[in-house]
Amino acid sequence: MPARKATASGKWSQSIWDVTPTVGDDVFANGFTVEIDQNINVGSLRTTLSSGYAAAGGGFATYNPLNVTVSPRGLIAGTTTCLTNYLTGYGTVTITGSVSGGGSAAAYGINNSSVGMVTVVGSVSSGLNATAYGVFNNSVGTVSIVGDVFGVNTSTAPAVFQNSTGTLLVNGTINASISAHGVVSSSTVARNEFTGPFVNASNGRQAVYCARYLVTPQKTGNYTQMTGPSGGPAFVTFYDVSNYSVSQQPPVSSVAIGTTYAAWSLSSIPAQLSGTMVVPSANSVSYGISVGNTTGTAILNNNDLLRVWETNTNTLTAEGTIGKRLANSATISDLGQTLTTINL
Repeated sequence: MPARKATASGKWSQSIWDVTPTVGDDVFANGFTVEIDQNINVGSLRTTLSSGYAAAGGGFATYNPLNVTVSPRGLIAGTTTCLTNYLTGYGTVTITGSVSGGGSAAAYGINNSSVGMVTVVGSVSSGLNATAYGVFNNSVGTVSIVGDVFGVNTSTAPAVFQNSTGTLLVNGTINASISAHGVVSSSTVARNEFTGPFVNASNGRQAVYCARYLVTPQKTGNYTQMTGPSGGPAFVTFYDVSNYSVSQQPPVSSVAIGTTYAAWSLSSIPAQLSGTMVVPSANSVSYGISVGNTTGTAILNNNDLLRVWETNTNTLTAEGTIGKRLANSATISDLGQTLTTINL
């Protein structure tokens, strides 16, 4: 897609561009600071170097509630933070697109320095430096992420760093790598709330490394993935039993005792749910009554016996049985009719 760059610091709506950015363009700060003062829709915002075209550095900033669409390539930090939110009120800046940290110290994808809210609709990834977080919440404001979060292997930087007593909400899968957590927060009073699932790394690094957080699971698909046992599968997936509704899994009281079940993909690991319903054997159940995948055969009372005598003889077809012999035997009425027919 076409590349555009700022040629001076100023507001987006001003004449500070080599070519005014439009939908799908890759927009470089080019070492300048650009205040986004209107809703925008471009392919990406970047503080990276574009060899022969744009210098690394600079950044973008928001001071008012608005919508920033950066799809399909997202916010890409280079040597400096890509977007800083300075909202002074309680509005919302909505970012639609992915967010990734940069390659230098403190080169965040997003730095929230506002009492307002930043909402990211898209994935968030950490960068190449130990402090190049994808999202850095540095205020009492709120960061809401609707998308998956990835700590990458290229550095120890978490994808999201909660550096304040503010609010962090993540509705999506939080993933750790062997080098980096997905989310980090050391505050004991910050509100950190996640839907899950959490996917820990193969070396045991936790997806969420917070002093305090709440999990409010989604209705389906919530799980935690951890390193598997020695000699077993690489990962073990733990599903939250509370997520299973009647429409998804039967209650344990409706499953035969000893039967293990649930949405489990690893055949070498037992399922989490086990049936508790006692199913009697067919010879302990009244004749003709459904039990399991068959019917009862026991004559337990006069009604059972009556049902035997009321059996339709046309159904007695098994060879070598008394039932078939009786079905084929003539009755007194049959004999009388026969004698009458031959005039005896």
